[in-house]
Amino acid sequence: MSVQQPGVDVLAQMLQASHAPMLLLSPSGDALVPRWHNRAFARLTGFDSDALSTALPWLAGDDAASSLRAHLDTLSVTSGRPDDDDDAVFALAGRRADGDSVMWQVDAKPLDGDEGLWLLQVGAGRPAATQLFERTTRLQTVRRELADAAREDPVTGLPGRAIFDEQFGRYVALCHRQRLPLALVVLEVESFDIYTRTFGVKAGEWCLRLVARGISTGLRRGSDLLARLSEHRFVAAVVDMDETAAEAHARSLAAAVERLKIHNPRAPGSRYVSVSTLTVAGIPDTDDTLDAMLTRAARRDGGESGVYRLLSSSG
Repeated sequence: MSVQQPGVDVLAQMLQASHAPMLLLSPSGDALVPRWHNRAFARLTGFDSDALSTALPWLAGDDAASSLRAHLDTLSVTSGRPDDDDDAVFALAGRRADGDSVMWQVDAKPLDGDEGLWLLQVGAGRPAATQLFERTTRLQTVRRELADAAREDPVTGLPGRAIFDEQFGRYVALCHRQRLPLALVVLEVESFDIYTRTFGVKAGEWCLRLVARGISTGLRRGSDLLARLSEHRFVAAVVDMDETAAEAHARSLAAAVERLKIHNPRAPGSRYVSVSTLTVAGIPDTDDTLDAMLTRAARRDGGESGVYRLLSSSG
């Protein structure tokens, strides 16, 4: 969208009183020649009138001047299209008279007439160094949030798999060194798919939060580790707990969930949310992981008790 030109002198008089920083430019070969600027533009840039009348010192060198010319050439082609107002605003690397770097926000409009004049309204964005710092900070924040998401389950607030594996490795080393049994209790929410189909996904998340809280209340020591293993599966790790104690502990944790009385009316066998348990206990190998321990676990009592005895890697 072009602006009707009443003449440079008249236009300058009209715009001189404006509080918006403005200037007029005209192309001359490959260069851009300053024709006029108002006092607001001089205050914004800090340069005196003589400097602004003969050159473009407010731009950050030849690259910025070339970028400005390229923008104006593009706008001269797209001017008059319905979306040209959006295209007419762009950023340019610049500097103030005191040497501070800044990103200028430029709104450019072509003026009708033979001289090829351009009216530029210029605003100061944040200093370039500040923008770079803010972009870097945002990137670091995103990376930190992604790392935190891996370390903390967003639904239950329990440790995620990454932090569980990290702490579990310490427990494995401790138990292997001191020949102590390490117990794992895996708890799976029964008929969770029925619950979410009945009440919805949000209610399912609420249910998992309650289950996590119920299991947490059943833990006996501050060193007991609880994490969300997958969608509706949790795992607890307990140092110095043998098979018999682990089985009793699993029953206690399951009972803690049942006491919550979370209604699941369409679940087969029970009207309330419950958990099934799988228990693994034994002295771990020095390089054991959670997956390795579960893989090497051997079913006891014909598979009816849900208790596994941990075998050595050689057996």
